[in-house]
Amino acid sequence: MNNKIDFYFDFISPYTYIGHKKIEKDGLGINFHYRPILLGGLHKLWNITPQAFIEPKKKFMIMDCEIVSKK
Repeated sequence: MNNKIDFYFDFISPYTYIGHKKIEKDGLGINFHYRPILLGGLHKLWNITPQAFIEPKKKFMIMDCEIVSKK
C-alpha cells in the first residue's frame, strides 16, 4: 500500500481540517504531501457561489462542522 498522498487543502476550509484529522486518527501511517489551493479562486474560475454566501447552506455547514467535530 502506498502510504503517501497528495493532500490538496485550502487554509480557510473547515472540511479540510476535519478531513485531515480523520485521516491522521485512522492511524494508517499516511505521509502527506501538502498542496495548498485557493478554493475561492476555483469558485471564481467556475462561477460557483460558495456555501458561505448562501444563507441556508451556510447554516447547515456550520451545524455540520460542529456535529462532525464533536464526534
